[in-house]
Amino acid sequence: MARQGRVCRDAASPLFSSPTIIYFTRSGKPNKMLQVLRMGCRATRTASMCSRRPLEFVRQRHTETLLPKSVGWLDPLARHMVSFPEYMGLMDLGLAYPYTYSVVAVTILLRSCVSIPLALWQHRRNDRLAQVVLPEWRVWQRQIPASVWQRHQPRDGTPPSAEKENLVTHTIQRKLGEKWSHLMSLYHCSPTMTTLTSLAVHIPLFVLLTMLLRQTAFFPDTPLAQELVPWWSPDETFAAESAATRQILLDKGLDPGMADRLTKLGGPTLADRDPTFTMPLACGSLNMVNVELTSWTRQQRRVRESDLGLSTEQEADLEEEPPRARILSNALRVGAILSIPIACQVPSILLVYWCTSSVMTLGTNLYFARQSAKL
Repeated sequence: MARQGRVCRDAASPLFSSPTIIYFTRSGKPNKMLQVLRMGCRATRTASMCSRRPLEFVRQRHTETLLPKSVGWLDPLARHMVSFPEYMGLMDLGLAYPYTYSVVAVTILLRSCVSIPLALWQHRRNDRLAQVVLPEWRVWQRQIPASVWQRHQPRDGTPPSAEKENLVTHTIQRKLGEKWSHLMSLYHCSPTMTTLTSLAVHIPLFVLLTMLLRQTAFFPDTPLAQELVPWWSPDETFAAESAATRQILLDKGLDPGMADRLTKLGGPTLADRDPTFTMPLACGSLNMVNVELTSWTRQQRRVRESDLGLSTEQEADLEEEPPRARILSNALRVGAILSIPIACQVPSILLVYWCTSSVMTLGTNLYFARQSAKL
């Protein structure tokens, strides 16, 4: 039976966007082969549409958190942040992980210029408080009550009344408070001001960098989605097959750059959550080590002050932390543990920053702990 071909377009189906040659029989009925062809075309186009989903949709599915994905006023700063590898010339060096190296370099630079000088300043103030202010304060704690009681002591030797005792006690507390404030302003080593200054610098800086790096991971065209995390490695068999395929393409005369793009291995990127849970566990462990090291350094300071006679605590009391310090240490330990599940929900670029910052903090704490052990 002879067949004739016509060019037609199936307007009812969006899957046929180009002219299709359809063969009809003499009676005008479509051939059964056409039905198979149309079903195959629909299946092929549907699979192609599913495989070409936007990259940002897949990435956001892997980085969902309870926080909003976009903070408008951070966009200009985040655009400059994601361009740091170009500013630093890392893209011209052919490095495997330019954005990871840039985040590590920026973190080390900021911590070296801000956090380390601030930690040294805080350490000097604490030393001045322990070595200069506290010895003088112990002397005034004995002299002020004695002078006040001597001035208010009745001349006839009768014991003072309860009302007069309350007045003398209030006067002693007021004078001691005035003397403490005078010493703090004289030597510039108020513990409250030292702590508040450190928090006022570190917390905004940490939060700002965290928000900036998180913002860069949610840009639709972010280059972070093209860089694999350094601590992930593909399956050896799959890597060997990819290398063999690349060599075959090169032997066929394909451009090396195109061969690299076609055989590039996929995996978790800096814009995705860490599926290996390596860096979240590392962040939590580093935070816990820093908490314990800080607690040990604080305990060593108390022991040294007791040996110098600057503390009235008994030797048995030195084995345990004061209630306020114990509450603070326990709160920090809980925070270190909670940082692990939090780190599992954020883009991997944040884990690079957090771990680098924790390593810098650990180095600073080790230095001060060593200095404390020498004294």
